[in-house]
Amino acid sequence: LDVLGALVRLPGVVPSTGFFPEAPSISINGSNGLDTNYLIDGLDNNENFLGGIKFPVPLGFTREVTVLANSYSAAYGRTANGIVNYTTPSGTNDYHGEVYALVRPGRPFDARSPFPRRDLSGNAVGESFERYQAGASLGGPIARDRTFFYANFEYTRDRNVQIVDAPALGTVANVTGNNQFYLGSVRLDHRLTDDWTVGLRANVGRVTIDRPGGALGGGNVTFPSAGSDQDRFSTLVAATASYSGDVWSYDGALQFSRFRWNYGKPKGPAGPQVAIRDPSGLTVGVVGHPGFVFDDVEESWQTTHRLQRRLGNHRLRFGADLIHSDFSLLGGGNPDGNYTVDLTAAQLAAIAAGGQGLALSAGDVLALDPAVANYSVELRPQSFGTGQTQVAFYVEDE
Repeated sequence: LDVLGALVRLPGVVPSTGFFPEAPSISINGSNGLDTNYLIDGLDNNENFLGGIKFPVPLGFTREVTVLANSYSAAYGRTANGIVNYTTPSGTNDYHGEVYALVRPGRPFDARSPFPRRDLSGNAVGESFERYQAGASLGGPIARDRTFFYANFEYTRDRNVQIVDAPALGTVANVTGNNQFYLGSVRLDHRLTDDWTVGLRANVGRVTIDRPGGALGGGNVTFPSAGSDQDRFSTLVAATASYSGDVWSYDGALQFSRFRWNYGKPKGPAGPQVAIRDPSGLTVGVVGHPGFVFDDVEESWQTTHRLQRRLGNHRLRFGADLIHSDFSLLGGGNPDGNYTVDLTAAQLAAIAAGGQGLALSAGDVLALDPAVANYSVELRPQSFGTGQTQVAFYVEDE
């Protein structure tokens, strides 16, 4: 149940390729998928470091999705590419809700496919792929004709089996990766008068992408200790106000968002990475640490204001949109060092006979006093921090 992936059925929208696996999965009119502006109720939902999506809106919190590809209003002026705007549901005077579950049990129940497939995070999956998805939503009145609520929660777990293929070290084994999505949303709407309405919306997403090592179909020598987890944690809180009169109308909003993107969270304790080469120079194993650091935090404030005036056959719109973002990025190499070591046939045989299997660590390899062919270390780990402010004003006559 992937709302974004379903948009490829629309004209001008095609699957996107390239960049990093978790990049947005669609491209509008063949342009860069990272240049699309993703909105929730007209407010920004892009992480502004690379351009991906902060909160992956689930189906249960989607009333409709609008894709603007050509000649759209000047109100959407943050990109020349295209706009994807999610409109969220609100409660009514009647209670309504749903509970849903989806299970993809994998082989042998799933049919074989000659085409490559990807999970919800954009990473490749094989015949072992399984998905377990469940959610619930409920909406209704808090005070009839005046105050309403709508709440949704969804949990998804994608399971995939990969192969660590390191026969030179005595290890050919399966490893299992589990991606998990926790997505919670709530919306409140309150009618102050017949003309004025205020609202509050909150979205919290906790997405973890598992990189357990190995690869589909074998051929990869990365052990679980050199694998990593990717955390994509998002929080969005927005307050809105709108006025609808006979001549004048107004919409205003204030949103705070926080996005934590830890791209290479080590599975084990801090330590060096060791790439192991055999006497021929072929890499036969990688253990110890992912080998890099990328931990990004973005906090943003956005405010939008739109004022509309009817004048005969004209409809004048005046608008302003401001986003200020503060970034903090800790990135670079491994502070504990990355080794490339050359082992003799006897040393390789000793590891294979040791029986550590998937538990082989960097310490086990370095204890053999191997020949070090290369060594690199991050001597000055630094955090990059800066702010960015984007301001837009527009006047439109329809």
